[in-house]
Amino acid sequence: MNSPERDLSDRLAKLSPEQRAALRKRLARSSSSTSAPAAQPADSGQSKSSVEPIAVVGVSCRFPGAPDLDAYWKVVSEGIDATAEIPPERWDVDSLYDPTGQKAGRMSVRRAGMVDNIDQFDPKFFGISPREAARMDPQQRLLLEVSWEAFEIAGIPVSSLAGTPVGAYVGIGGTDYSKVPSTYGCSRSGSKRIHWISNGLVCRLIGYRW
Repeated sequence: MNSPERDLSDRLAKLSPEQRAALRKRLARSSSSTSAPAAQPADSGQSKSSVEPIAVVGVSCRFPGAPDLDAYWKVVSEGIDATAEIPPERWDVDSLYDPTGQKAGRMSVRRAGMVDNIDQFDPKFFGISPREAARMDPQQRLLLEVSWEAFEIAGIPVSSLAGTPVGAYVGIGGTDYSKVPSTYGCSRSGSKRIHWISNGLVCRLIGYRW
């Protein structure tokens, strides 16, 4: 059974150029109508600033087969399969592959959706030592990169945010990396692997750069 995300991707991929143009116009009209501030009673006491619309001015992302937002839209709109043969720099798929899926500690697939260049993080840019960076959850490193990139895309110098009422809000869901120490007997610090601590850690690092 296909997931809702896959069904949506399949439907988008089958749209003609004219249908896609019509969909963009419809979404634009819908966004304009829903983002308009609702009328408030004269005596509601609600300030004007509390009903102003929100503008998304910078977006950055990393997905398999899509290092940025334009590439991601291409993957979705054209229904591109972003999976590929698992590269040797990730792990030796031949030594772990079992087509039957019956052997413990083995995998029955040879393809996966991989995010490229996860090992290209520049720790010193964020004031992190290389040793500490090696112990961080990869999604923490990616989050720092895309957060900074979103500001660059928006044309907002991060230094201009110092002392302003700006907040950093982070959500992290996956906890796979937290299993590394117990599974492989590593002695690395676990605080940077617990996702609820990760949220605060990344917010703190971003905040220090402000």
